[in-house]
Amino acid sequence: IIAEQKKARQPKARLKVGGGFVINNQFQSGLYLGITPQLTSKKGKGFAMGLDMFVMDSKMNIESLGIPQYNEEYLGANKFLISHTSYTNNILVKNPNRLGLNVGYVSPVCEIFANAGFLRQKMLITTTAVTEEYTKIYGIKQGQSTFKTEEIIWEKEKFFGPLYFGLGTEIFPFLKENDFSKNISFSIDGLVVAPKSFSRYSPYRYNRISSPTHFIIKLGIKYTLGK
Repeated sequence: IIAEQKKARQPKARLKVGGGFVINNQFQSGLYLGITPQLTSKKGKGFAMGLDMFVMDSKMNIESLGIPQYNEEYLGANKFLISHTSYTNNILVKNPNRLGLNVGYVSPVCEIFANAGFLRQKMLITTTAVTEEYTKIYGIKQGQSTFKTEEIIWEKEKFFGPLYFGLGTEIFPFLKENDFSKNISFSIDGLVVAPKSFSRYSPYRYNRISSPTHFIIKLGIKYTLGK
């Protein structure tokens, strides 16, 4: 009996694969595919630990304002050329991959787990610069302003992007006669993604681009290789 108990406590490797839907707090949805190598007890119950690896189509659109620029150019005889430029960044944030650790507890009917890691993140940024120019003589504006609009599209990427923290559960809807969970499970988990600042470099150099804190929920089905 003691030998059987020790054998049951020995770690057992198994692999979970699954897929489903992912949605963020902007209600933009996509698909995901996940692979979770995992270690459990010999009976597949109790404490479990593994890797959290996903390919997913998670994206969101945000808008931020850059720091405006104000310039005065002296033209002589108390005459100045005034130039005022405002910047708007329209940002498409993509989270195509995530990699982290997954720890949990497996019971005969469900598994409760927590995960943490980082997202690979891409940002496609469209920077629109609107420049207003006019002249002043003795501090009084002369005539009408002229406007010039310039648009630049650029991209930044972080392989080690923002950190994420999550909680979730798997429910095993079918049971075997010996009370072991079957291979199919329904899974749901939610992530909190921390903000991540990108390099200050941009076409206008003074800009600092950051992805905001956001939430991701995924819902799907998993299949466990190894009982």
